[in-house]
Amino acid sequence: MIPDKIKIGGFDIEVKFKEDLVVDRQHGGEYSPRELTIYLDPALEKRHGEILLHEIIEALCDAYDLEIDHHHIMALGRGLYQVLKDNDIKFRDVKP
Repeated sequence: MIPDKIKIGGFDIEVKFKEDLVVDRQHGGEYSPRELTIYLDPALEKRHGEILLHEIIEALCDAYDLEIDHHHIMALGRGLYQVLKDNDIKFRDVKP
């Protein structure tokens, strides 16, 4: 499930769908630091989890002033998605 917003570095980052990103910009998602929004192309629904993780890493780099090569961001997004999905890892609050 794709959330409507994500908190990163003290900011609420909205998650929205934007048509034709893959056609117009040749990628399935993008993070806008000015708008504090992650956009996902609805045409790539089967890849939304992987693309969202990629854009979260982009937002983390922006929020925490990290410089990570885009190739490494792509690998981290794909790798994290695979590990979480294949191991059915879901996070929830644990109360003592």
